[in-house]
Amino acid sequence: MTKRRLDDLERRVQQLEQRLPGVILPGHLREARMRAGWSQVELARRIGVRQSTIVRWEAGAHLCSGAQADRVVAVFDEAGIAAPVVG
Repeated sequence: MTKRRLDDLERRVQQLEQRLPGVILPGHLREARMRAGWSQVELARRIGVRQSTIVRWEAGAHLCSGAQADRVVAVFDEAGIAAPVVG
């Protein structure tokens, strides 16, 4: 992939993030979870959702938003870990 193409894709992702306020993007969630050293099961337990919900969020099948996104951010904050970026 060329540098120009990569820059274009990054710009498009930034535009998407701006249009989706209060949404945690799949890659951001996965990165934060991995930095924390948590499995999907552990993150789900901490948030109070099923592991299948984490799977769908990380796959981009569903977006983590609203109150759930707030809870995700709070869980990472409570653990002293940089929370996923909320768009």
